[in-house]
Amino acid sequence: MRSLLARHWWAATACLYQASAVPEPLPAAHGTDFACDCWFGTPIHEAIQVVFAFLSQARPLFRSVWIAKRELGSAHEQLPGVLPHGGWLLNFTPQMCDRIWVEMARPAKHNEFNTELFSQVMTETLTAQQGVLGYCPMGFMALSYFCADVFWVQSKEGGTPHYAHFGMYAITLMDMFAKFYAVPGVDDCLRSDRNIWPFIGPEAVETYSVFVREVHLAYALFFPLAWDVTVNQLLKSMPEQRPSLNSLAWQPAASLPQAAWDRHVCPPEPEVEEPDPELVERVAVACFVLAVWPQERDAMEDFEFVLRPHCDWFAAFVALPPEAVTNLPAIPPGWSVVDLASVFPGQILADRWEDPPNSLQKFHLAVRFMREKIQWSRLTTNSKDWWFCGLESDVFFIPENVRRLIALRRLNSSQPHWLGGPRLHTLGSDGVLLEPLLGSCLATESLRRLALLVKVYSRAAEGNTTSAIDMRKSFAGHRLPVEVYVWPHTLYWCEPLQRYGYTEVMEVVTACLRAVGVYPVDPLLMFDRRGRAYFPMLPLDSVAANWSQPPSSPYRYHSNFQNFNEDAFTNWNGKEYMYAACQRAGQKIWVADYPVIFHPHIRKRLGMRVRKWWGGTNTIKPFLSPRALDGIL
Repeated sequence: MRSLLARHWWAATACLYQASAVPEPLPAAHGTDFACDCWFGTPIHEAIQVVFAFLSQARPLFRSVWIAKRELGSAHEQLPGVLPHGGWLLNFTPQMCDRIWVEMARPAKHNEFNTELFSQVMTETLTAQQGVLGYCPMGFMALSYFCADVFWVQSKEGGTPHYAHFGMYAITLMDMFAKFYAVPGVDDCLRSDRNIWPFIGPEAVETYSVFVREVHLAYALFFPLAWDVTVNQLLKSMPEQRPSLNSLAWQPAASLPQAAWDRHVCPPEPEVEEPDPELVERVAVACFVLAVWPQERDAMEDFEFVLRPHCDWFAAFVALPPEAVTNLPAIPPGWSVVDLASVFPGQILADRWEDPPNSLQKFHLAVRFMREKIQWSRLTTNSKDWWFCGLESDVFFIPENVRRLIALRRLNSSQPHWLGGPRLHTLGSDGVLLEPLLGSCLATESLRRLALLVKVYSRAAEGNTTSAIDMRKSFAGHRLPVEVYVWPHTLYWCEPLQRYGYTEVMEVVTACLRAVGVYPVDPLLMFDRRGRAYFPMLPLDSVAANWSQPPSSPYRYHSNFQNFNEDAFTNWNGKEYMYAACQRAGQKIWVADYPVIFHPHIRKRLGMRVRKWWGGTNTIKPFLSPRALDGIL
């Protein structure tokens, strides 16, 4: 049996993988199809230089290009000489960014950006007087930031029509900003003697990380709204969050925390400190699994004997059909199994193996059960901070390491935290997502809020629910029991008890948590300083595979998982600002020393189960079994 101490996977698997030293930084990139001075003399370059010079004198810690443009417009007559090349800046209008946004969203690949293909406004913005044409990522990066700031300021101005659309435009352009930064060779230009930028790489990364934190993880544009009085009253009762950004202020070098500089150079030490043992001791982990009885009996058995001894509380949640007493085998005595169908009669569909999984209903009612039926203060002899971590049947979860991570990040369960492996691959349409059943953990306060929403929503819906099967066929003609609007938007609505929801679990649970003010923690906290994941979405025996590596060049804006390896795309798209530094340094392993999960790990034959709703057999999962993995660790 494994130790209850945190488990260092790299040391435990030395027989499988040869440990390597921290890689030496690579020399400057070669073979790029652009020069570092490719945008010298362009209007956008001169405008940003003028703006930053002006703001460095006026307000050195606040750099918004668009707000500065307004100030310059009113001040240039009193400040002769401040705009030697400022005519373009003063004549620049939001309508020009409208046209630029359309143009920049058109190319399929980053290296297909070519000013010869663009409209006059784009050409005049990015083409130097000497006639420099072609691919210039630094110019596009600056233009992405400039117009993102324009759109975001517009979205925050009261009474602006279509303000949410402006906010989404800003998100799209900032996503492109980060991708242009991660193009091989760009950071070399920022650090070189030929750098003619008014800013450098660490500033770009920190500016983007602040944007993600303040725009994607807060009520940045509007507070949640529900078209039902009781649900809306609940949403309004939640504590308001901190104010969000009114503009996309640049983060200048003078104000950067040391962590920003450290991340930029791929530091040799993954963390600057070890967690406080007393904080580790305070963390209590409740592990809950969604399963189907008896078809997933073997997986449930593995959880009972491999995982349960390491959790502070454990339960597998099922929804037994009415005939279970007479027609199904009995659940072994001593197993911790909760039948949601008997606890919440009439509110959940019974598990039937031939039907699609009913994960949405089971997840949300499991949350209600843990909130309403268990007195957590009586389970331990001393005060504990409880965290509730959800699992599907093929996840290998390491409670010791999640305790360590929570203590390391000094997270408190009395705050509305939600931690897990962040998905940033659809920032433009869904914001920051977490997979609720891949070891993601809700703080006690987050569990309280979500359980209350599920209870109030179900009462307001009066038992009415939609079917995810019908919704997948057509969104039209399916009216939700209660419509809840949240920021950021997601492609799916918050309907916690929707029937047969399984592929939609990530988006729906995220939307419901946003409705009650629960957002994922800052994605940077779920990675170490070298960009290695604490929640790797891959099996242990694939950590060195080619598909586990970030792409050599960022995924293009129009990409989706159908164009690439699905696991690689969902793991890496949108995380360019996290992995770029250590990718430049040649790092090949992207799993933190103390990972919380590996996925998928299940008995081999369980990955070949025939299910009618799938249309054949599940994908074979030829990875280590949970017991084999437990023996290694």
